[in-house]
Parts: sequence; structure tokens; C-alpha cells
Amino acid sequence: MDLLKKTVEELAVTFTARMDEFQREVRTCIPATSPSWNINAQFTTFRAFVTTALENLQLRLQLLSRQEDDLSARIARSSIIQIERGIKVFQFGFPREL
Repeated sequence: MDLLKKTVEELAVTFTARMDEFQREVRTCIPATSPSWNINAQFTTFRAFVTTALENLQLRLQLLSRQEDDLSARIARSSIIQIERGIKVFQFGFPREL
């Protein structure tokens, strides 16, 4: 899970750096009076969409990580309870009521 979180964080950093570079190139190459000037606005909208998607992915990973931790804790508690019951049965013989 940690590897997946790290990968998403690296993806976000790489994405941000490349988008910044592309936006600088678009701004310097296309004058504001050009018919292609709308590309900058479209790019800004696309960038906002991708950034939101990455943030949602990170939130889902955090939720998944918490659920994994909760499940691991439940499994550990269940194992401990089963071990305790086994010890009691071993020490005192089988209980009359199960």
C-alpha cells in the first residue's frame, strides 16, 4: 500500500512539473490575439480536471489504507481470541457449552 501511495505522489509531482512546462511554452508561443489562444484556456480546464482526479485517487487510497489497517486489526483480534479459547480448552478440558 505504501508503494502505491508513493507512486501516486510521484505521479502528481511529475504531472505538475510537465503541465507547468507545457503551459509556459503555450503562453510564450501563442499570442493572445491568435485564434489558437483558446488552447490556453482549454489546457487550464484540463489541468484542473486532472488535478482533481489525482486528489480523488489519493483520497481513495487513504480510505483503502485505513480499511486495510482495520481489517488487519480485526484479524489479529480474532486470532488472539481463538488462541485464548484454545488455551482455555487445553487447560481446563472441553467446556460443556460451546
